[in-house]
Amino acid sequence: MAEPVTALVPLADLYIHPFNTRSTPPDAEIEALADSIDQMGLLQNLSGYDDAAWLEGGIGGIGIVAGGRRLRALQLLTDRAGKTRDSVTVPVLITKDGDTARLWASAENAARQPLHPADEVRAYARMSDTGAQPAMIAKAFAVTERHVRQRMTLATLPIAALDALRADQITLDQAGALTSAQSEEALLAELRRVLSSRWSVSAADIRRNLLPRGIPLDDRRVKWLGLDAYRHAGGVIQEDLFSDDARILDEALLDKLFGDRLEKCTEFNRCKGYAWVKIHAKDAWIPFDLIEKLARVDLVPVELPEADAAELETLTEADDLTEEEYARLQELEGRAAGDISDDDRAVAGIYLYVDARGELKTSGPWREKPQASGSDEVATAKVETLPQSLTEDMRRTQRLAIQTALLGKPELVLDLLTVALTAPVWNWQCPLSISPSLSPIAPEKADATVIDDRLTDAVNDGKAMRVRDLSLTHLTDIQAMPKKDRNARLTAALARLFTPATGDFGASVARLAGADIRKVWTPTADNYFSRLPVARLDRIWSELVPDGGPDGDGWMAMKKALKAKDLDRLFRDPDFRSALFLSKDDGKRIDAWVPAEMEWPMPSGQADAQEEAA
Repeated sequence: MAEPVTALVPLADLYIHPFNTRSTPPDAEIEALADSIDQMGLLQNLSGYDDAAWLEGGIGGIGIVAGGRRLRALQLLTDRAGKTRDSVTVPVLITKDGDTARLWASAENAARQPLHPADEVRAYARMSDTGAQPAMIAKAFAVTERHVRQRMTLATLPIAALDALRADQITLDQAGALTSAQSEEALLAELRRVLSSRWSVSAADIRRNLLPRGIPLDDRRVKWLGLDAYRHAGGVIQEDLFSDDARILDEALLDKLFGDRLEKCTEFNRCKGYAWVKIHAKDAWIPFDLIEKLARVDLVPVELPEADAAELETLTEADDLTEEEYARLQELEGRAAGDISDDDRAVAGIYLYVDARGELKTSGPWREKPQASGSDEVATAKVETLPQSLTEDMRRTQRLAIQTALLGKPELVLDLLTVALTAPVWNWQCPLSISPSLSPIAPEKADATVIDDRLTDAVNDGKAMRVRDLSLTHLTDIQAMPKKDRNARLTAALARLFTPATGDFGASVARLAGADIRKVWTPTADNYFSRLPVARLDRIWSELVPDGGPDGDGWMAMKKALKAKDLDRLFRDPDFRSALFLSKDDGKRIDAWVPAEMEWPMPSGQADAQEEAA
């Protein structure tokens, strides 16, 4: 048998032999390999078979049994250079023995293994020491530049860490996490912890131990300012090539930049004529304690031109809007909502804040509540005092609205149950009254009040029911129910037990559940208006009927009973609204109106955060 020989063979005389069983690689892979050969040269000869059978068949040349990818890359390089394949010679190890050729082909396929990451690190480091840049190294090894930079970062690890990686004592992810250490001492200490741990230590856990505490890039301050502003001011960012994690390290600088920009926004808004403009930088919302002593200034609605009003109606009723249409809708709604009067602007102000999405928001306009004094204070208190029965009815209606909304929120109900059973709070603050005794669900004056049957059918709510001792039948009856029916019954029963309707917690639950007072209650003469003082009736009429209606002065002179009746009709009679020449916007305000005592206060603190996350 003749020994294999190495010879320079014209590229045109080389072909892929059938013994080379590798599938055709993607074009991108061949292009990357061609770039590597162009940078580094052909580091490994091709292996070829001088197959007489193919020669006799008229094929001719040397069949490549090992190195098909390299052959394709060389052909591509030759074509790129505009050369003919006859003019380029390639070193090829050639055999005339078929068995040897088959052995070469099999060995090439079986032995081809990717470099171990530790070996890659050392190989890239050696090339870098010769002056090669990451882009050149990436082309040479047919990998991405980011891949090279990651491995080059690993090259900075101490020998002990690289040895642990080579011995497979730590994973590539763990090694990458170790590079976030701020000192070699801290790195080696963490490496010892990982190697000695009985349990697998995650890369995330390593980073938590090694990375300095910082501000994530999704912080609202960062979103609003932008990273460029922070970097331009000399701010440091801790970035990790091995994860998407990056953090702001100088929070003091971030806060200064944040406050300075907010101050500029304050100056801009003062130009709009407000009496005051204040910044609230601490939170992503306006806490209730900032505005509890303030009164919101109502906007003066504007009647749009007929064409704009028609367009607004069309856009409002559309099921799906483009971005341009939505922007137009917001514009028209803003114009229709109007603005505050010049007199109000002279005493009113706004708060500026940045919300969780990193968007600048305004709260207001607000003005100081009028302060009564002396005899006027006594008179006002007398006028505004509401009957205890009415106050209790409004409280029950609030709770009913939340209970009704909870019927459609089974997961929220289960969360409330968990709070009730596990939270260390006073018994009277428990969100669910886990007790057989239930408070009345309906107001004393229950006309125009909608009570979902599920809230009464789920429990013994005063209905004539035969009470019996607890037995296994109670359990088996439930187990025999379809799961859907059982869950619906449980949700209804727990919703019926919800108790707090006021305060921050109740307000937060109301918003999370989507509670709506007007879905369960409509004010009428019997359940509300006849129970109010005359001054309150006058104020409601003035608030809801522009200019007091066609006969504003005459209405103010009417007796209380007639005023209560008219307000009843205002809420329930469309023909009465038409007679008052009320617009659609006026009607919407009436349909959404609830007494101030039945509005839930803006939640503060954690409650707001939970509401926003939901």
